[in-house]
Amino acid sequence: MSLRQLKKEKTTKAILAAASARFAADGIETAKMELIAADAEVSVGTLYNYFGSKQSLLIALFEDEIGEMLEAGGEAVSEDIEPLAAVTHLFKAYLEVMVAIDTDLLREVLRFSLGGGEAFEELARLDGQMLTQLAGVLTTHKESGRLSAETSIDDAVFVLYSVLITELLMHLSLDNFTQEDLVSGVLRRVELVFNGINP
Repeated sequence: MSLRQLKKEKTTKAILAAASARFAADGIETAKMELIAADAEVSVGTLYNYFGSKQSLLIALFEDEIGEMLEAGGEAVSEDIEPLAAVTHLFKAYLEVMVAIDTDLLREVLRFSLGGGEAFEELARLDGQMLTQLAGVLTTHKESGRLSAETSIDDAVFVLYSVLITELLMHLSLDNFTQEDLVSGVLRRVELVFNGINP
């Protein structure tokens, strides 16, 4: 890697760290680009050269987080374990990264992204990458005969991912809903999906 590339990477990391802290402290809408630049020790012009808007900063922050989740998820899953264990390992890896993200920042991102626009579209695309990874895990197990041949991968992904997202929303919405509640709720309900509710 050249000196120029190293400097660019260092500047990018400094800006993203400053943006993450500023968004968490001030809220995404009220955070000032000038203050983010000052926190990152770059000029405002440099900040805008790297990231043209707060939405671009937000997207870049969550590309990093989603990348970490996908990497952790890929490392957590083995083809040699049963489907329930595979999905459990995958979701535990996702949750480990999710709970490390500042809760106030996650709340702000959710609120901000619901307004639509570029951030919503990009975050939906990033979310789709996790759905694709989950579908890949389930497809592998279906092809190996560990899941029923009649299993709809699309339906299974929808139900399982709904469990993960619903529990995450509860964690973000309820002050007394702890990280332990989040993890145990996801794992318990994923098991219910696999085991069913019939006797």
